[in-house]
Amino acid sequence: MLFAALGSLLYMGARIALAVPSPDADPEMGAFDPINTILSLVMLGFGLFHALRYPRATLLISLRAWPFALAVVVAAASAMWSQSPEHSLRRALSLATLLLFAAAIWNKLGLRRFMRVLVGTTIFACIASLGEAVIRPEIGFDIGEYADAIRGIFWQKNVFGFALLGGTVALAFVALDRRRLRGKDIAVALFFLIMLMLSRSTTALLLSVAVMGGTFVALGLDRGGAWRAAILILTAGGVTLALLILTLLGSSGVFEAIGKDDTLTGRVYIWAEVYEAIGLRRYLGYGYNAFWLQGTNPAEVIWQRIGWLAPTAHSGYLDVALQLGMLGVAVVVMAHLLVLSRAAMAIFDGRRPQAFWVLMVSATYLVYNYSESLLLRPDLQFLLWMMASLAVAPVMRKQGAESWVGPWSFRSARRPHAAKGPAQKTLPVPAP
Repeated sequence: MLFAALGSLLYMGARIALAVPSPDADPEMGAFDPINTILSLVMLGFGLFHALRYPRATLLISLRAWPFALAVVVAAASAMWSQSPEHSLRRALSLATLLLFAAAIWNKLGLRRFMRVLVGTTIFACIASLGEAVIRPEIGFDIGEYADAIRGIFWQKNVFGFALLGGTVALAFVALDRRRLRGKDIAVALFFLIMLMLSRSTTALLLSVAVMGGTFVALGLDRGGAWRAAILILTAGGVTLALLILTLLGSSGVFEAIGKDDTLTGRVYIWAEVYEAIGLRRYLGYGYNAFWLQGTNPAEVIWQRIGWLAPTAHSGYLDVALQLGMLGVAVVVMAHLLVLSRAAMAIFDGRRPQAFWVLMVSATYLVYNYSESLLLRPDLQFLLWMMASLAVAPVMRKQGAESWVGPWSFRSARRPHAAKGPAQKTLPVPAP
């Protein structure tokens, strides 16, 4: 449980700053805080220990999540053609560490217990972030035009929003697993929404609201009867209202309403330059995590043209194409198709709560990566995407029983034991 909580903090992007970080510090390289590097090594040791102790379980989980394991292989292999091999190898090792962590958590805790740990860890991160903003406001608040936004124990306010979105997705799992909402679920959801507003992370806020609404819809449909009819009417009304607002305001009006502009805060200018860079290395890219580096010619050219040091392409899909070319894009497409096909099979198998949750995870991941770069990165969203794939994986069976018992179902599966109870006495059979 402790390693699960520490891993959750690490992969959601939490940092314990020992001093005020420099605006130019690179959190990806551990420049923000050495504690993060130490914690990464602890997670690597924990994952390797589990893999050596349970090699069969680790292998089976990796095979069940084969596109994600393939992503690790491709990321490591990209060092052969990377413009910065040491960066590619180091980040590929981080991705492999995440895969080992996922296998260990899945095998030892199961999905249900881990989601509860993740909700609790997110609550702790929120409380710690509020404390950081009160005690050390120079660290707890963002900088620049977002100086009034709380970033807390995270290096940037959008990273805080990303962590809150992950906690909201985990909370949705808990409610769907229970098949009903409780008062504490609503209280935690409202707390997360308040923190999202304080962080001023618009995209994460909108997606979190969508996840909460989707959870309510899924629970209502699962209950059937009048609930199902009411949910369908409300959903149809909401879609109609959204289309009406879009028609009346137009795209520019909608962007203005959510605090954005038509250029998505300058992203469209970055994208135009990135498309040109992708064309120069179309098939294999520049190497995993090896493009946005100071001293590399392609990135320097883009920075000079747009007038600022963009840390990413601000699009997960474009960053994958930059780093791994069409090969990386193919891996991402295979992963999405695997998750969606398994979710569809789960619906037909009667596992609707599992399928609803998996579809919500996939949808948030797809939408978030339109304007943020999170694809194939060793973070919480990649971990949740992998967990979603495993949640609806078909159960392996052998002679009518599971050949290897793991929490493949929505509720953690356990090896059946003989029922315990008072010993049954065998009465003598009377002689005829």
